[in-house]
Amino acid sequence: MREQMDAAGKEKVDAKNPDVKLRTRSICQLPMLGAFNHTDKGEWEDGWIYNPEDGDTYKSRMVLQDDGTLRVRGFIGVPWLGKSQVWTRPTEQLQECKPT
Repeated sequence: MREQMDAAGKEKVDAKNPDVKLRTRSICQLPMLGAFNHTDKGEWEDGWIYNPEDGDTYKSRMVLQDDGTLRVRGFIGVPWLGKSQVWTRPTEQLQECKPT
């Protein structure tokens, strides 16, 4: 996590979680991806991804690109009803996320 604090200097929390009881938990060390299966095509499928920005969990698939980036697709139902992002490895050393 690049930034542990919000603009007001407070620890980021899971404020959009649909479960009201979980909205005060720290985003730090919160599982965001899981249950992926590696395929013969070099992809990871049948997983899930949690988006703390909207509080929703989506089906997901990922593939490591030749340039070292990770193409991540989150979707509802079928993959073509989704959104993709390309994740890159940080070039700088990130501070370890430690919940307060």
